[in-house]
Amino acid sequence: MVAMVPIAVFSLLLAWVTVPYVALGPGPTYNTLGEVDGKPVVAIEGTPVKPTSGNLNMTTVAQRDGLSLGQAMALWLSGSDQLVPRDLVFPPEKSREDIEKSQNDDFQRSEDNAAYAALNFLDYPQAVTVENVNDPGPSQGKLRNGDAIDAVDGTKITDLEQFAGILKTTKPGQEITVDYRRKNAEPGTTTITLGKGEDRDYGFLGIAVRDAPWAPFSIDFNLANIGGPS
Repeated sequence: MVAMVPIAVFSLLLAWVTVPYVALGPGPTYNTLGEVDGKPVVAIEGTPVKPTSGNLNMTTVAQRDGLSLGQAMALWLSGSDQLVPRDLVFPPEKSREDIEKSQNDDFQRSEDNAAYAALNFLDYPQAVTVENVNDPGPSQGKLRNGDAIDAVDGTKITDLEQFAGILKTTKPGQEITVDYRRKNAEPGTTTITLGKGEDRDYGFLGIAVRDAPWAPFSIDFNLANIGGPS
């Protein structure tokens, strides 16, 4: 009877003691040529789309938190999951909302990179493309994610380096005129009053941009509740 006590204690430890680790392992897969909740996983609007069949699966990464010692040992021994310190996935200085936003942003970048890779393969030309518009910010309501910037104050924009160089010649409070192309819409022109950035003495436009292949149609991914490195 006495010999059973250590076994019972160890069993309780395995079942009830949680470990400061998160398991990262295979999550559900989605056929990008199929549908989810009645909507195409990849929705393309503004250009003819040919019918497709078969499977082109997207993999996801599942996160498991709040692991008991027994669960962590089982996942580690299985070889299908990787255990990482919890603080790397859920930094203690960040709120749950901040972490979820960061993970959603990671997945959005994955979606954008997939679309850019496809457009690059199809030889669509590069453009200085808006990836994010600060809200609030000088460009909020003026530019949108996915816009291609064609000119600033009449100067044609050729690449990101030249665009950044033009902005460095401006001052906070200055008005600039931006010519842009928008997906599924006619090209437009807008006037933006530059703000003041915390780390610069030149005008702040309030957008994140990159050199990327640009097409006049939209590509949307109808997948929700997926974040992180999937």
